[in-house]
Amino acid sequence: MPQTRPSIAAVVVTHDRLDKLTVTVARLLDQPVDHVIVVDNASADGTAAWLATLDDPRLRVHRSATNQGGAGGFSVGMQLARDVADADWTVVMDDDGRPAPGASTRSGRWICRDGTRSARRCITPTAASAR
Repeated sequence: MPQTRPSIAAVVVTHDRLDKLTVTVARLLDQPVDHVIVVDNASADGTAAWLATLDDPRLRVHRSATNQGGAGGFSVGMQLARDVADADWTVVMDDDGRPAPGASTRSGRWICRDGTRSARRCITPTAASAR
């Protein structure tokens, strides 16, 4: 039986760090990631305008009216990943997460640029619901 690649959704939370977000989103869109969900926590640095220029069907942007902080942003992003993406794996990261090139294809784990494995940041809805 041929093995298929699990579907992956990436959730990125940002607030006023467009310089970091541009690198992270570009790296994610260069990966075989099925969904990239960006939660913009009411940035005032041009983040919304930059995100509006991107034309990739995998990208979904949620702009919050107020800065909900990291926890609030991740809560919104994970809900969107669950409700919209329905992926096998959801990876969450800050706007400076910057996955290494090819990270999503290395043994099903994400490898950070410093060489550490961030699989601990991944959840699988299937496994979570089985507990």
